[in-house]
Amino acid sequence: MTTFITFKSSIDKTPHYCDRKYGEAVADRFYYMKDWGFLRFVPFWSLLRGFVNSFSVPEDDVYLCNGVAELFPVYYKTKRSDIITLVKEQIFWDLPQMSENRRKFILKVLSINKGFITDTERLRAMIKKYCNIKVEVCSPFCAQPFLENRPQINAKSIVFVGAHSPNKGYGQLLEAFKIIKKTDTEWELYMIGSCAKNITEQIDGVHVLGYVRDIRPYMSKCSIYVHPAYFEPFGITVLEAMSGGVIPIVTKATGSSEVLEKNSLPFLIVEDNKPETLAQKIVEVYNYSTAKKKKISAKCKSIVKKGYLEEKGVKQFRRAFDIIMDN
Repeated sequence: MTTFITFKSSIDKTPHYCDRKYGEAVADRFYYMKDWGFLRFVPFWSLLRGFVNSFSVPEDDVYLCNGVAELFPVYYKTKRSDIITLVKEQIFWDLPQMSENRRKFILKVLSINKGFITDTERLRAMIKKYCNIKVEVCSPFCAQPFLENRPQINAKSIVFVGAHSPNKGYGQLLEAFKIIKKTDTEWELYMIGSCAKNITEQIDGVHVLGYVRDIRPYMSKCSIYVHPAYFEPFGITVLEAMSGGVIPIVTKATGSSEVLEKNSLPFLIVEDNKPETLAQKIVEVYNYSTAKKKKISAKCKSIVKKGYLEEKGVKQFRRAFDIIMDN
């Protein structure tokens, strides 16, 4: 039997939709990590939480861990089973900045895996730099497709959706927006998600919305989606924007930039998230002819429809899982 080890979302008390579907595709049961988030400031909390959970994780032949944090309970169990971990966080990006002792411990924990499933070829290369373990790539699917959306393709409106983690780079987008507003005061920027917690400055034209139950109204009123990450394993919101025909601008360090590269849209990728770079690209894309923007918008929808919807995504995940188990 296979147990899928995961956390529940703080919003809807289930794993992310993609993760839940992956688990349902290959696992016989789910084990939900006990979190006690109010203790997260305790030193070595991730290790302690994993140790405590190790007593209640059921014994099984195979464990599918929905991230490195979910791997800790299995590490502490005496029985060694086949273990596959989903790597879709920034742990391998963080490794060079870790102390030597912490890095060695993390790599020791990771070494118990039979294989990894990750989001992008870039992440696969980062993993292989540290671990001589089988790695399969499975791009996330678009959990919320907005294929019926009709964006305002000529609107001077930008949208960003993301969490409050600094690696998202939303502060750089705010600075880029200031640059744009200096020469054109008509622009609007919608900031959605927990990033709102860290936005305290009041900027004319910036709408700090926080969590919203439905992002479709914002996808319909905007022409451009910007993902300005310093590092982002993938960025499913980029796919969601593309499914709605909103033109994406993403940094090279955003995993979903590989989707744009594979589909002949590399001109929507910026090398870095410097405010000047972002501002220049936003204005450049806005100044495309209406016909060109409509063509890009339609192509974005087509890319998601053909390659990044649930049925195909789950099938690719099951194949990646089977390849590792048969290795």
